[in-house]
Amino acid sequence: MTYIKRVNPETYDAAGTIAPDRNVIELRGSGVLAMTLPAPVQHGATMFIVSTTANAHTVTYAAGFNGGGAGADVATFGGAAGDSLMLIALGGVWYVMNATNVTLA
Repeated sequence: MTYIKRVNPETYDAAGTIAPDRNVIELRGSGVLAMTLPAPVQHGATMFIVSTTANAHTVTYAAGFNGGGAGADVATFGGAAGDSLMLIALGGVWYVMNATNVTLA
């Protein structure tokens, strides 16, 4: 039997806080979006963030991606449509599973 996971998409046209209970995030602002990512709400949750515009969006996660603290708390998208970040929540931390043209600092 094949199961299809329900997708909970959310689209952002302006800077703000990303809903932590969504698993597909589209960043499509006409300019650069400065987004904030709160702590995960469910162990094992996954999130896919993709830019559909050619802008260098940022996603800030205060605890730091991969548990990296201030040295890895900002994900900067490279400025091309299709830049993306795939995350998984483990132990209350967002870990990066894959990054396409996104840097952490």
